[in-house]
Amino acid sequence: MTKRFYVQTPKNAIHFGKNLKASGSTIEPGMVVTLESSGSQVTLCGSAEAPLGLAFGERHGVYNPTTRIFADGEALVVATNSFMALLSAEFFSSGSLPTTSPTTLYTAASGLIGTSSSSTTKIGQYLRTETLNQPLGGTGSSQSLGLCRFNFQP
Repeated sequence: MTKRFYVQTPKNAIHFGKNLKASGSTIEPGMVVTLESSGSQVTLCGSAEAPLGLAFGERHGVYNPTTRIFADGEALVVATNSFMALLSAEFFSSGSLPTTSPTTLYTAASGLIGTSSSSTTKIGQYLRTETLNQPLGGTGSSQSLGLCRFNFQP
């Protein structure tokens, strides 16, 4: 299935973006990021790091980007504070959506979201599974997404 990430309550989220740039070329919208010591670059958050929020927004360039992954040094926005978002299973460290709700969410390795308390950094709560129907080939295709409430405190 396709990776999906939608912020459901964008007005509640604080958007950091002035002079923020991606560090490395592995960040895409929906991944947990942390602020580097320089204060102007973000990188993927690990399980033992302080998260800033979720990478957010669209890529911009002279030519239409062919991938969702931000290039090294490319400007990006980070959604932080308290907001709700829909995420596909690829954003979870287990590769699947949690089976019980509510489930506490934690930071995990490589910018992913975990459900294990092996990380002490809580970032939110998994609320329920939603089904999104996408038009595909005239018949449509459904995909399960996790509705999550995030509470980042940078």
